[in-house]
Amino acid sequence: MHSSSIEVRSTDFSKLIVAIVLSILPSITLFYLTPEMPRILNEILRNYYPDIYWDSELRIRIINALRPYGYLALVVISALSILVFYC
Repeated sequence: MHSSSIEVRSTDFSKLIVAIVLSILPSITLFYLTPEMPRILNEILRNYYPDIYWDSELRIRIINALRPYGYLALVVISALSILVFYC
């Protein structure tokens, strides 16, 4: 009977190791991606959107073109929030 209690402890220990490893891997991944993701997205999006920092007229046109999508996203998120709280 004494040997079975050792086996239980061994399986509990292995479960603990697996849980620790599975919690450390996403943490390391998020720690690495936090500074890297904006840089990667910047490189990708520069191919599709021009550099509008100095051209104020182009900047205003792009913002005005994207504004309806922002309002649509606001309405969708608001509607989903209302549905979650009241349904």
